[in-house]
Amino acid sequence: MTEQETFAAYSQKQFPQGIVITADGHLFTVSGLKGVLLNEKILLENEAIGFVFSIGQESSQIVLIKGDPPTPDIKAVRTGERVMFPASEHLLGKIVSPLGDDYISSYRMRTPEPLEVEIKASGISRRAKIKTQCLTGSLLVDTLLPLGMGQRELLLGDRKTGKTQFAKDTLITQARLGTICIYVSIGKPLSSVKAMAQTLREHECLEKVVIIASSPEDPAGLILLTPFSGMRLAEYFRDMGQDTLIVLDDVTTHARAYRQLSLLARRFPGRNAYPGDIFYLHARLLERAGNFKITDDKTVSITCLPIAETEQGDLTGYIQTNLMSMTDGHLYFDEERFLEGQRPAIHPFLSVTRVGRQTRTPLMRETISTVTSFLSQAERLLQISHFSQELSADAKDTLHKADKLSLLFNLPQLGNYESWFQFFMIALVWDGYWITSENDTLLSDLHRLHALTSKHSTVREKVGKVELSSSLFEAGQLARKTANDIFADNP
Repeated sequence: MTEQETFAAYSQKQFPQGIVITADGHLFTVSGLKGVLLNEKILLENEAIGFVFSIGQESSQIVLIKGDPPTPDIKAVRTGERVMFPASEHLLGKIVSPLGDDYISSYRMRTPEPLEVEIKASGISRRAKIKTQCLTGSLLVDTLLPLGMGQRELLLGDRKTGKTQFAKDTLITQARLGTICIYVSIGKPLSSVKAMAQTLREHECLEKVVIIASSPEDPAGLILLTPFSGMRLAEYFRDMGQDTLIVLDDVTTHARAYRQLSLLARRFPGRNAYPGDIFYLHARLLERAGNFKITDDKTVSITCLPIAETEQGDLTGYIQTNLMSMTDGHLYFDEERFLEGQRPAIHPFLSVTRVGRQTRTPLMRETISTVTSFLSQAERLLQISHFSQELSADAKDTLHKADKLSLLFNLPQLGNYESWFQFFMIALVWDGYWITSENDTLLSDLHRLHALTSKHSTVREKVGKVELSSSLFEAGQLARKTANDIFADNP
């Protein structure tokens, strides 16, 4: 804390003072703060910092965000300003607290004009239609459940089902494409945060990422501020004309911190003991993401991936359903699929993307609809086969093709290949290219085909033409002919 931010400095400026009358953990009550505002920063005599949580007739409730909890009779002083975050491009590559303190060097970032953490979301007049796809590096998502730049997509599932890993892969993919990325770790151990930073460093993309973190040992008020600081930084980069991706990991921890403070504040508990305004808390946060107009013909986006945890696969939890209703879809990470080895363990039939499909071509929208319907049918056939029912030859071919598609969607390296090559492989599988072959050569053929497209421009041109087909059926036939010609010319 600098000299200008101390209790003594504000007292000398004759800011209104009050006195702590009760203290209950990280929440304390102060009387005498005349004219205090909601969310205003408050300094205490023991050099702790808090912000106004609620205002009463005779006193105000203050939430601790930094320093030691106060005791009764300690003095407090108003600052006349809200909680600020020192947004700056110099934060790239660093791990900082929601107040801008560097976790590695303990240096506090300073900017000429720090920004208020909580502001009103931009209005409808500044919003623009989402037209650009947000690539995640997962073929399953990018093909069947595409996301758009500016979309708010909830990542939902039980613990240890790969939600954070998927978010990490998306951060790496987007950072390589030049998007500014912000990873917000809400109440997670700093060891896991540093492991995330190390992974990003190994992939040479940490310089495009800012990590904002709070730990379980931090006051609940600081955990409460964490996602709002992250969103404010995203808005700073948006205003600079930079597309931004922000991951909130995870929002259920954030909700628990708010519930803890609300119960201490004696607010009336509702469903699952959460206060009634928990919906408004998350809505005013997530509404700040989206696609925004800069000029009549240019837009800039904040893509938001909030993560929420379920218990035993229950999608009807209070916080989870709240988040579903205020986002543009959700990806459900299924524990059974995770244990079966599927990566990412996303259940395509329980997942939704509401605006991502409008970023794809008519051919890709047809492919999404056709392949999703086909995989759903194959899953029903598989359930029948478990009861030892006799399957027809067509049904066996359907299951065989579904296995090939699942194998394709599970290949991590394929998600980083060019979109036209991804579609070429899907079209080949859809046409049954490997179903009738005696030997399973899909993986070896895939690597061989990609190597040939990288080496020969004529091969690359032939493969790229498949994506220009008018239908998936036509694309499958053309892909088969193209593959046969390529293998014949390159024995």
